[in-house]
Amino acid sequence: MSQISRRAWLEGVALVSAAAMLASTPAEAKVTKAAVHYRDSPKGMQTCHMCKYYIASAGRSAGMCMGMMGTGACQLVQGSISPMGWCDLYSPALLHHVAAHAADDGRRNGLGYGFGQLILLILLILVIAALVKYIYSR
Repeated sequence: MSQISRRAWLEGVALVSAAAMLASTPAEAKVTKAAVHYRDSPKGMQTCHMCKYYIASAGRSAGMCMGMMGTGACQLVQGSISPMGWCDLYSPALLHHVAAHAADDGRRNGLGYGFGQLILLILLILVIAALVKYIYSR
């Protein structure tokens, strides 16, 4: 019986573990459009471009105005997805939309703040001013 070095044994264990993990990890499986009752028209105000799983054709995730041109993709559903479509997996991405727009607006206004951040900053300043006025008016 030959002696195996500790290093060789650990490398072998690491390789076997990595192979086992790769073999047990399923490929990114997406469901069919039929399985989730996908349609190219919205359901009320619910549309794919307002869903957190929608990926706009430019590669960015969903946004209020982004991705309205052309088709995109979905993280969960196979095939091309219309921004005006809808399916059973719809999940609103309101916070994601706010963050996406704040990032876009921050690049445009030159101040480093998004539109939503500027509004919150102005409101915070107004609240602080009201508190200071209240404290000094006593």
